[in-house]
Amino acid sequence: MRCDIILLVEDNPDDVKQTLRAFERNDIGNQVVVARDGAEALDYLHGTGAYAGRDTSVQPGLVLLDLKLPRVTGLEVLKRLRADPRTVHVPVVVLTSSWEERDLLRSYALGANIYVRKPVQMTDFLNAARHLGLYWSLLESGLALLHRDTLRPGADPQVTERPPERAPPESPFAAWPMEVLVAGGFDNFRMVRDLLGPQGHVVAHAKDAKDAFGVLHAGLPDVVLVDGALADIGGIELVRALRRSPQGERLTVILLAPNPERMREDLQDEAVRVIAPPIQGEWLVTLMEQLRAERNSSIWPASNADTF
Repeated sequence: MRCDIILLVEDNPDDVKQTLRAFERNDIGNQVVVARDGAEALDYLHGTGAYAGRDTSVQPGLVLLDLKLPRVTGLEVLKRLRADPRTVHVPVVVLTSSWEERDLLRSYALGANIYVRKPVQMTDFLNAARHLGLYWSLLESGLALLHRDTLRPGADPQVTERPPERAPPESPFAAWPMEVLVAGGFDNFRMVRDLLGPQGHVVAHAKDAKDAFGVLHAGLPDVVLVDGALADIGGIELVRALRRSPQGERLTVILLAPNPERMREDLQDEAVRVIAPPIQGEWLVTLMEQLRAERNSSIWPASNADTF
């Protein structure tokens, strides 16, 4: 069970004061628990050490996590948090001064929901806090999606077409377009676009994991097709990050790998479809129609069919 507590994991007293001040200025009235290092954060989350006896069935609604922490690093905290069934779904915002791309990629691969770099100027920090306030409002209303904040300054992922505003179908047989993200080589994207575009589906492209997270920031697609040979963090790490996200169970994830049997063993996730290249067009088109039918039937139960 999650509550409205925010756990702030930060060892710098000045950054703690700035964060609390930013919350106050932005009308974020949630109770804030401050952990001064990674070990203290894990004690709070897992009910050990100074927090022995705490009811761990009640977890914070949001964790703000610095990366450069004493005793236990922020990345290690994130790894252990996602490995524990009590905290696996707790939303985590990595709030850090690091400008290393490897920190960004590793944070997302380990299951961070948002990566926000600490600005130097107070005005910039307050702007970042406003984004956090927006995320918190979405979280409270149950509408929070994957990676809802700015991925990085100037991020401009290559999206071939933005999905149109969708109105409810006029009948249970109306076909809404499915939104598909292809992460990896352009040839795969072009093939999927040529296959699914004529069927009315919307296909976007991300050349690597960084761009994939940028596209996901704009909204959650229905299907993500990942090339196992991604250049930055690797396709399997991107798939794991997607599946660990709060909305991961709603995604249909397809992993393209030359050795599907071994990849399935590595993933240990039966919900991920692992296929060998090249993409079989008939299989993909059939799968998309099945997924669209399942979605439409969940919106229009069979019991409502006689109203048309």
